[in-house]
Amino acid sequence: MSAGRILLAVCVASVGWLNTANAETSRFGVLMPCIHCVHSEPTLLASSRQPSTGPVNLFTAQQAGQLQIRYQPRNERSAHVQIRNLTNQALTVRLPSVFAARPVLAQQHPFFNMQASSNNSSRSQQSVAGPFGNNSNNNSGGGGNNNVFGSGIFHVAPEGLVQFDVQSVCLEQGLPTPTPGSRYEMVAIEEVLSEPATITEVLTQLRDKQISPKVAQAAAWHASELSGYPSWQKLAEIKGELTTIGRHPYFAPNELKQARALLERIETIRTTPVESLAKAKKL
Repeated sequence: MSAGRILLAVCVASVGWLNTANAETSRFGVLMPCIHCVHSEPTLLASSRQPSTGPVNLFTAQQAGQLQIRYQPRNERSAHVQIRNLTNQALTVRLPSVFAARPVLAQQHPFFNMQASSNNSSRSQQSVAGPFGNNSNNNSGGGGNNNVFGSGIFHVAPEGLVQFDVQSVCLEQGLPTPTPGSRYEMVAIEEVLSEPATITEVLTQLRDKQISPKVAQAAAWHASELSGYPSWQKLAEIKGELTTIGRHPYFAPNELKQARALLERIETIRTTPVESLAKAKKL
């Protein structure tokens, strides 16, 4: 056999061996390098771009290390929230109806808290709470086309980011209010309040635009264990920002009246038997 034919036979046999090896190793999920194309950058599997099975609770996923939540207060009434997927799997996330956020400093320095417990003015800033919902200012940077508040469920792509604005009210009357640059962490409202039912209903009314932010704030302070349940008279004596003609009351009389009526209505609903409520609706 001529030298040329021998060389050709060796080449054909080599190619056949490579194809066989690729076929065998691919059965075990190992991809042999291809002679004519080598991918220098890793790519995600197609399945990892699909949402994980079933929605995960926002705060459960945060505790599990799947999500990172960044809460950036603007003031006592609003904040910007960023939610980042830390996994290489798409996640479907379920939002609770309400949330709370507390200053990070207050948790990192318990001795500071103890020293300041008798003097609120020297302690950290107020914890806050707010509703998820009815806020169109949201953006899913890498998270897909999300209607974040439409159904309480949204999708976020692998390593994607979803961000939006939220409303809030303060919970600790007498302490400084949140400011831009303050370090806060968002948590479940049950981690801040032992009895959150009344304030949750207040926040629901705020979300549905049934009450104004000022009415919601007055009701939240009066119903908050963290504020010591201040009286309506004490709330009426709170002064607002300094103007050229002095300090006006922070709450208008009508706002306090609405807040008081709201809490009385919530209490009536909570203490009325379900059967009686159902009967009243039929009348």
